Amino acid sequence: MARERDTIMVAKKLFTIRDKYSTTITYEYRGHEYDVEYSNCWTYCVTPAKVQHQDEQRRIDRLIEQEAQVKEVKPFDLDEIFSFFE
Repeated sequence: MARERDTIMVAKKLFTIRDKYSTTITYEYRGHEYDVEYSNCWTYCVTPAKVQHQDEQRRIDRLIEQEAQVKEVKPFDLDEIFSFFE
């Protein structure tokens, strides 16, 4: 049985925000932006960056699929609706 590998697609780094406890980097992936937070110290608990990347890229992929499905929906014609009532 083949195991599915979790891969991270290439994302373009847009900008970085640093504060006392963490660094937040904004990335662009397939035309959508997302943030990944990196911890600057051990006391600040943050989800690992790889997991954040995977979650955000999956979310964006689902969003793009949903947008494509909405575009595929055929707009209804009022004449077709009125023909049901005849």
